[in-house]
Amino acid sequence: MEGGVVGGVVGGVVGGQLNSVRPVHWSEVRPKKRVTPKMPDAAKQLNIQEERCFVRVFINEKGLPYDVKIERCPTIFHESALEAAWQWRFYPMKVGNKKVKAQFVMNIVYRLK
Repeated sequence: MEGGVVGGVVGGVVGGQLNSVRPVHWSEVRPKKRVTPKMPDAAKQLNIQEERCFVRVFINEKGLPYDVKIERCPTIFHESALEAAWQWRFYPMKVGNKKVKAQFVMNIVYRLK
């Protein structure tokens, strides 16, 4: 594979920053508002007990998502995962005293109750 590395770590970006967006581990981002995603009806009908979705979230200098992308997630959960991720709010990332854009991978866990 040219220009890349096989494998990687959830939460990071191989090769450094993309378009001045600071890649950080999810544990470095403090949520202000969390939104629990809804278990899709189709997943309930299939009796899926638990599933994990990984969603890459890009936040601006105010801590608001401006882009959200599915990294790894069964298709049946895509809509619910994206809908929830767009509603999360975060405290801005700072480098020194300067607020910066950031990206990280958020782990969403679905559990059938």
